[in-house]
Amino acid sequence: MRKPTEHPFWERVKRLLRINKISQEKLASYVSVNCSTMKHWICYGILPDVMTASNIADALGVTLEFLIKGSDGQTTEGHEQELMARKIIAAEIRKMALQIEKSVGII
Repeated sequence: MRKPTEHPFWERVKRLLRINKISQEKLASYVSVNCSTMKHWICYGILPDVMTASNIADALGVTLEFLIKGSDGQTTEGHEQELMARKIIAAEIRKMALQIEKSVGII
């Protein structure tokens, strides 16, 4: 049996999961991967196929290059600021949608 090992790709994924308060289970569901499969990949440092890795990057709001290399021209701080901005924008969109639904009598 292989010895568990970390891969920098997964270290970055786990850090972004913590920052965004997303569980591994939710991420696995979002990218259509069995949760136990993803946990196995993380534990043994196994990289997913390119499409799945790209979907993981999209789900976390970063580039695939960042997950693989740890850099895409932005600092980690830059990524964290971008993620925070996306969260703020998403919250504003939800508020606006709620106001529209109330005004047209949907809710």
